[in-house]
Amino acid sequence: MFCIVPFQAIPHRKFSAKVPIDGGNTLLGFRMSYNDLAHYWLVDIYRNGALVYAGLPLVPGQNILGQVGYLGIGSAWIVPRSRAREQWPSETTLESDWYIIWGDSDGGDK
Repeated sequence: MFCIVPFQAIPHRKFSAKVPIDGGNTLLGFRMSYNDLAHYWLVDIYRNGALVYAGLPLVPGQNILGQVGYLGIGSAWIVPRSRAREQWPSETTLESDWYIIWGDSDGGDK
């Protein structure tokens, strides 16, 4: 199962969302930041108030959680809403031009 997580282009924003992971709903916390020098978004991920991943870059084209499957926080992709004008979400286009899709740990491979 997959869902769209409501990320917004607001630096230092903290929010929580229930995401479907492996047949259950898991409440995850998120903290957004934008790297002005490199021009990309980063997200910190929390579970039960504890930091489980810091500084995850929101880069499209791959399962951004693929290398950390052992954390049990599912899989996630950054995909364009329509024809993308940029290679990855900018400071202003994260919520208008991109979706963050969250799903099961197997990444939809089954």
